[in-house]
Formats: sequence, structure tokens, C-alpha cells
Amino acid sequence: MGAAGEVGGRRGGEIGAEDIVATELPENEWMRLAEEQIAQGEGRLAVRALFLASLAKLGEEDLLKIARFKSNSDYRIELNRKARKWPELNAAFSENIGLFERTWYGMHAANEEIIFDYLGNHEVIGSQSEKAGRSRFVMAGTAPRAEVT
Repeated sequence: MGAAGEVGGRRGGEIGAEDIVATELPENEWMRLAEEQIAQGEGRLAVRALFLASLAKLGEEDLLKIARFKSNSDYRIELNRKARKWPELNAAFSENIGLFERTWYGMHAANEEIIFDYLGNHEVIGSQSEKAGRSRFVMAGTAPRAEVT
């Protein structure tokens, strides 16, 4: 991360670049950029940064493999497959995909209500993805082991 507002060498206004990938920054940095965009009154860019934060979080928890060529539908299917025992997580992510698509590709303004709804769902995504990610490792027998000292 470069100067404030930069994404992989890009300026904050380039959050909307078509070639941007969620793995360019960790979730917390996307959230910081979203906050900056909200403060600047750039709701549409804030929602984009929030969406990238959600993808980054799910990638960090190994619930999604982030790739430039994947569609939002691909991510929804992948999450449903990997976290089928976590309906609250899937519902929150699906709702946020809808909010993102309506504001990014559609004609809906990214108003305070949409951002508030998105943030609420992102909290669910954060807490549920951590649980789902850990449970996948435990079920696979690959949970990180604590060091004994």
C-alpha cells in the first residue's frame, strides 16, 4: 500500500478500475478505503471498496479463491459449496452481492441506508467466515496446532 488512498499504486478514485482484484489489499485496508470514500461522499466507490473487503475476508478465511475471471455468481456458488453449514454467512454475502450490483452496475444511489445495510452484512460475513474457516480446517484435520512451550 502506498500513500493514503492508494490501492496497489492506484489512487482512491481508481477503486472502480475494472482490473482491480480483492487480493490487492487485506480486508482491513479495503475497509479503511471505504471509510475514506464515505467521508468524501463517494458512496458508490465506498460500496465497491466494501465489496472488495468482503471478498478479501472470505479469501483470507480460505472460503473463496479470488480470481479476476470469476463472476459474483461464481463466488456465490463457491461460498455455498464451501460453507453450506453456514446459512447466515451465505445469506449476508448474497444480499451484499445484490446491494453491490444494484449500486455498481445499476441505477441505485449508494445512499446511507445501503451502506448501513452493507456494513451490517459485512459484520455477519466477518464473524461467520472466521467460524466457518476454522471449522473447515478442523473437519479436514488440518487445524493449525498450538505450540507447546
